[in-house]
Amino acid sequence: VAVALDTSGSMEGGPISAALGELDKILSAVNAQIWFITGDAQVEEQKNIMDIQTAKRMVKGYGGTDFRPSFKAAEAQKPDLFIYLTDGEGPAPAHAPRFPVIWCITPGGSCPVEWGKRVKIEGENSEDSY
Repeated sequence: VAVALDTSGSMEGGPISAALGELDKILSAVNAQIWFITGDAQVEEQKNIMDIQTAKRMVKGYGGTDFRPSFKAAEAQKPDLFIYLTDGEGPAPAHAPRFPVIWCITPGGSCPVEWGKRVKIEGENSEDSY
């Protein structure tokens, strides 16, 4: 499993906290190492992790957004599943990769593409969750 965290400027504050909360749930559910990628318009850091504390130390960036470098980094790992934690604000690959993708969208965000499975992180407002 590979997981990418969008660390662009639009994720600062509440969205990054919501995404890290989901990552903590993913780590607990998988109960194994995941390949973790952080990035804004570029990949900031990537490595195997097993705990949320390591993930939090990898949060860097807060610049522009481009999902394509993280997809390229994930592709090199040939994951069985790729989960992208994001608000969806930025350019994504035009076509789905060869591995399954779950877009995990923060409250108030929207998916940047039509492909992949889309999951909304539940927010405080009922209109932000489903």
